Amino acid sequence: MSSLRRVYFLSQQCQLGQFTVQGDVFHHLFHVCRLKTGDPLVAVDDAYREFFAKVRSIDTSSAVIAIESSDILDPSAGLDATTGLPIHMYLALLKGDAFDWALEKITELSAHEITPFLSDRSVVKLTADQVPGKLVRWQKMLNKAAQQSRQRRLPVIHAPVGIEQICQLPIDAGHLKIICNEHEREHNL
Repeated sequence: MSSLRRVYFLSQQCQLGQFTVQGDVFHHLFHVCRLKTGDPLVAVDDAYREFFAKVRSIDTSSAVIAIESSDILDPSAGLDATTGLPIHMYLALLKGDAFDWALEKITELSAHEITPFLSDRSVVKLTADQVPGKLVRWQKMLNKAAQQSRQRRLPVIHAPVGIEQICQLPIDAGHLKIICNEHEREHNL
């Protein structure tokens, strides 16, 4: 089971038990992983359900994936991000590859949402024009990390906000805010 490739899809995309993949997902599955017609895979929908599926047909820029079984796969076969605490991670924009690495690890830990933030001491500065492109890039990274770690849930990544906005968020009942500071010496976890 662990050797099967995973593909994520929206349930509204699935018509008559099949859906189409294209773009980066198509490229990865059929040019990098070299899947062929008839190859099995695991399809994960937006309700975090896993299904057996097969490649029905391949075109030059798209492929049709058919749901072969309505039986949901055994939840214990993979990491189940639908249980446990919902985690919303606020992460400072880090320079270089550090931010990419952190996004990958946060995804592997089953975070539900990720919000990058800018602070006065952030080295990385984004303009409003750069944000849409960064969000697309980050979402692709989250998708790859979720596939590699066999997650059922793709985390949602939000547009960067200022640290002030995060500090003003109310603490709801049952929610916990933890702020990590490498220089804090008085309050331990």
